[in-house]
Amino acid sequence: MQTQWLPSRTCDQLDALSRRFIWSGEGARKLYLVKWETLTRPRKEGGLGVCIARNKNISLLGKLIWDLFHHTDKL
Repeated sequence: MQTQWLPSRTCDQLDALSRRFIWSGEGARKLYLVKWETLTRPRKEGGLGVCIARNKNISLLGKLIWDLFHHTDKL
């Protein structure tokens, strides 16, 4: 995820896996007591800090570019 731009479909699939992991359970009817937006908020703001795949991908690519420009000895 850090070295290349992921397609939006891949990011959506990663988010779906995260949702399925958090909200997995047995039973015919599923009732979600917490919104996805609440789960993705930082912990300091009352969320769980779950990362959205697209945002994480962009931030990791930005970090990689920053390191390449400011630390040329890492090459």
